[in-house]
Amino acid sequence: MYHADLAVQEEGPPGTMPVIRPRGIDLKDGPLFAALSAKIQGKNVGIPICEGAATAKSPWNAPELFDLYIFEGESIREWLFFNKPRRAFVSGNRKQRSLPDYNGCDWHESRKQAMKDFGGLKRSYYMDPQPSNSYEWHLYEYEINECDAFALYRLEFKSSDAKKNVKSKLACNPLNEIQ
Repeated sequence: MYHADLAVQEEGPPGTMPVIRPRGIDLKDGPLFAALSAKIQGKNVGIPICEGAATAKSPWNAPELFDLYIFEGESIREWLFFNKPRRAFVSGNRKQRSLPDYNGCDWHESRKQAMKDFGGLKRSYYMDPQPSNSYEWHLYEYEINECDAFALYRLEFKSSDAKKNVKSKLACNPLNEIQ
């Protein structure tokens, strides 16, 4: 019962701030689809509905929803929220299936996976051009088939330098050279 009470307190009215996870969420797709399914069934899951957060606003232009302050040592930050599903063009190549932003950037669909085990789809979007050279934005959309009421969004904000540092550490690791 504790988690249900906490969910009611934290979800708040539509339009409240997304659930923020400094250093990343680190969840597999299963629990995210389970949260979406429960929300569709009318259950409180502790993730708010943020109207317009995925469809009408850019995270870097919506400080009322997305806190972009990065703590020392933090290289990734993620948010979870529900919103209506985004709709890109159904046909065409990936560039044509972009979702425009109002500042000249576009969210481009980079991958669409049918998640048969969960009865839905997972879409990945990347921002092009990225608004900053230091950080990258990625958006993941989780949808249940034949449900237009909600989609679950995981917005990722990560340091471009952290990504490069991980690759360079892997390249310099003596164990990698041996293998």
